[in-house]
Amino acid sequence: MVIDCGMIQVGGLHLAGIQDEPKSLKMIIGNKDSVAVELEVSNRGQYVMGFVRMWLNGRFLGSIEEEEMLSSYVHSLEWIGRMEEIGAGELDFGDAAAEFAWIQNDDSIHDRCLAGLGESTDDFLIRAYRKGDRLRFMWRLLDQPFHSYPGYGNELRCADIRREEFLELVKVVRAEIDG
Repeated sequence: MVIDCGMIQVGGLHLAGIQDEPKSLKMIIGNKDSVAVELEVSNRGQYVMGFVRMWLNGRFLGSIEEEEMLSSYVHSLEWIGRMEEIGAGELDFGDAAAEFAWIQNDDSIHDRCLAGLGESTDDFLIRAYRKGDRLRFMWRLLDQPFHSYPGYGNELRCADIRREEFLELVKVVRAEIDG
């Protein structure tokens, strides 16, 4: 289950709910309306290469314009699934905008919430944390992205996901990439 944390304006044009239907890849693992990984393997040589992006709450996260090493992408997903739990008195699935600002401005928590997923997400600022059996993802499109994302907007987006569901998804993606 994914909880939609809502759309939050953090600057620029607010386009909540508007997103052009993006180009599709060959495979979707999971459910795009909750959590999924969309991918297409382009080369199974020494390094498995391809195109990939994540879906959270029906919103894609990443560009499929650049080929990347898929094993590295999955390694990043695995790292997010193993994140250390945020302690009591820290983040607690509260107001996403306030949490995002706190993460950005507090060095003691900032590095623990970085969630880079590889080259496909270079145009996005992504933070994530784990609390109990849930993961929270918060992201927004950068003000001057390299790739074009018609209708995406740069408002803060948020998704809360059961960690077990995320870990199961990552296992299936890993199995597909490892072939």
